[in-house]
Amino acid sequence: MHRISTYIRRNHLAVIALFFAVGGGTAWAANTIGSADIIDGEVKTADLDSGAVRTAKIANGHVRGEDIAADAVGSSAIADGAVGGPEAFLLAEDEIADDSVDGQDVDEASLDFDLEKAYKESADDSRSYKTVNAECSEGKRVISGGGEIVGGETGTWPNVRTQVVITGIIPFGSEVAVDAVEIGGGTAADWTLRAFAMCARITH
Repeated sequence: MHRISTYIRRNHLAVIALFFAVGGGTAWAANTIGSADIIDGEVKTADLDSGAVRTAKIANGHVRGEDIAADAVGSSAIADGAVGGPEAFLLAEDEIADDSVDGQDVDEASLDFDLEKAYKESADDSRSYKTVNAECSEGKRVISGGGEIVGGETGTWPNVRTQVVITGIIPFGSEVAVDAVEIGGGTAADWTLRAFAMCARITH
């Protein structure tokens, strides 16, 4: 016993150092590492467990465009109900800069106006006056129209002269009316008048 006490007295500093070393190791193992104990910039990606950083750990507004790799976020990565759902990216009018959208930015398949070209043709004869109405299908309205004359010419090339002219193309509602008349004394040649109407289903 005398020998043990003598040894401790002679080596008390070493014993105390060993005590603090063991005690210190216990303290580190007891989840007492705080932010102040970590050197700035020393927590790397490899130190984070998969799925460790979740929504609750990210402050609102702290993930910005420069933090996201190109093509990293697809529609499948967006939760239902976020930004209008996984496939809906809707912008209000005041969120689009003037003159910032042109034809190449619009998917033509998304422009479903249910377009239709209505056509009507007169009889092929030599009456001096003709009128033809091209009518849209039910529920559609005219957005443009036109007319054409086939025949009604005299002479040979290069002295061909038409004896019939269109006197009116009048779009109204769901129809386009086209009128034509013989001129210059008329012609015995047969001619046909055609009317065209471009129609669309327009909702208000």
